[in-house]
Amino acid sequence: MNLSREETEMDLDMDLDLDLDLDKSWLTDAETCLTDYASFYKTDTTRLVVVRVYIGRDGSIARVSRDDVTTLDKPNLLTVRHLCELTEQGVRIASPLTVRIWKKYLCTMTIDEDDVDKFVGDVNDTDDTVPGFFRDITGTVQDITIERTIEHFHDVNTLYMLFKEKEKVVHNTPIVLLTRKNRPPTNNLIGNSHQGKTTRRKY
Repeated sequence: MNLSREETEMDLDMDLDLDLDLDKSWLTDAETCLTDYASFYKTDTTRLVVVRVYIGRDGSIARVSRDDVTTLDKPNLLTVRHLCELTEQGVRIASPLTVRIWKKYLCTMTIDEDDVDKFVGDVNDTDDTVPGFFRDITGTVQDITIERTIEHFHDVNTLYMLFKEKEKVVHNTPIVLLTRKNRPPTNNLIGNSHQGKTTRRKY
């Protein structure tokens, strides 16, 4: 069946009208949902909260300081260099107290179902690359990997640094008073004298 030119143009117009009448609101809804859940997608960890606790000689907490944003040297990595720098800053902040670093703990959050049992961590585990909720990194001598996590947890990831006030060192130097009785003896040789006089040895 051969259609005339007018009939063909009419069919094309009808197809265009059908396309224009399609309900595309679902696309908008889908984009909105994706935007709403964007904060639940894992992203690189680029910052940490740093909390410093200063403990006095008597065991009481003398001071607490907090840095809400500390940028990491590299995403998902807390380097040894950065740890040393944060420790030095903590010592300077403590002034006039004289302190030393005592303990360092890293608190990180993830949402992987498989890692839930590792949140508390194993106290006997010395592998700092294993994800954990609360890790003792006091003796760490290598860079520490921090897992990617959702944006909401970036403000929860915290480095706790505990400083202790140094004990005062008392130098007790004994004072010895020399008297005639306890004064060490001197050789009665020629040229030696108690009052500047010269004595001679008798044979």
